[in-house]
Amino acid sequence: MTDPDFYDLDGDGIIDTMMSLDENSLTYGYDTDHDGIFDTFLQEADNDGDGYAETLTRMMDYDADGNPDYSHSLVDLDMDGDAEMVVTSHSGKPDSDVMSYSEIFIDHDGDHQYDEAYRVENVDSDNDGLADTVRIWTDTDGSGFHGEPELYALEDLTSGFMPDGPEYSPVAASAVGANFDADKAEPDMVSGSPKESMEHWEFQGPTSRCAIYAQKFVIADLTGKDIPVEEMVEVAVENGWFVDDPHNGGTMTLNTDKMLDYYGIEHDMVFDADIDSLEKALNNGEGVIVSIDSNQVWNDKPNDIFSPDTASDHAVQVIGIDRTDPANPMVVLNDSGHPEGCGELVPLEMFENAWSAGDRQMIVCRA
Repeated sequence: MTDPDFYDLDGDGIIDTMMSLDENSLTYGYDTDHDGIFDTFLQEADNDGDGYAETLTRMMDYDADGNPDYSHSLVDLDMDGDAEMVVTSHSGKPDSDVMSYSEIFIDHDGDHQYDEAYRVENVDSDNDGLADTVRIWTDTDGSGFHGEPELYALEDLTSGFMPDGPEYSPVAASAVGANFDADKAEPDMVSGSPKESMEHWEFQGPTSRCAIYAQKFVIADLTGKDIPVEEMVEVAVENGWFVDDPHNGGTMTLNTDKMLDYYGIEHDMVFDADIDSLEKALNNGEGVIVSIDSNQVWNDKPNDIFSPDTASDHAVQVIGIDRTDPANPMVVLNDSGHPEGCGELVPLEMFENAWSAGDRQMIVCRA
């Protein structure tokens, strides 16, 4: 591997980008939150040395410890320009015996639906801080990972598989245009306080300010303070947390809570979150911001895990979950990116798919 090259792309005198080239891969690294540590990596890899880069990988180091906490790889197995395998890997969660886990989805017939999938967990069964056991679930009929896994001693496996996220399937219809109506909801079946939170919604217009607005909504919810968006934009741009360009601007993942820091809002940013923890936060009266794939919600784009276009690109405030109709639960959003995004209702399955397009990032905020 050659020594990496370093660059200061924004001209502020601080190195923010690196590039490394070796015989089989090209890797870019970015310090997206300007803390002096590279946290985001993009890699093109030619695994078999034939001159064709068949693997595209994005890696994130959320806790700045030098080790990736999440990676997402698209693999073109037959070199036709289309991915046939998706591999995601995650670090384990605190207070769990799972040290790390992965998900592998394989599309054999090119229809962009998986035909074979594996969930693999590396487990510390004796609590000595080291993984010693591997649990593997297999799904060959699209029904998900059910039943008991196969167990292996770690030393018996020379290569690993890894675990499942939500069920991946397209949803029938977009919910945009449907909005929460407190008069039609059963209060005991609604998490959060969507009616009150909807009072703080604003439309961002043709800007890239979704994360700014999501933080603005939460701050107004928790404190009652209506901070002018232009003030927030000025602060975010000045500190390098946001690029105010409607076409090539926006907020990087690890900067989506910086305005909360600035205005003194206590919060936690977590990844690989789930609906249970999100709903618990709503029931506790906490503010919630998540990143989603806007195309799935706005344009009814199928959840195509084999497409590089399926990625989280939009921040929204989650203000409730409405289970008035238990067969069709709805997630309620304050979505600044859509002109009808005030109390936007999104089917739970659609929301989970759109949320899973990244690494299920969630920011939980407290007054």
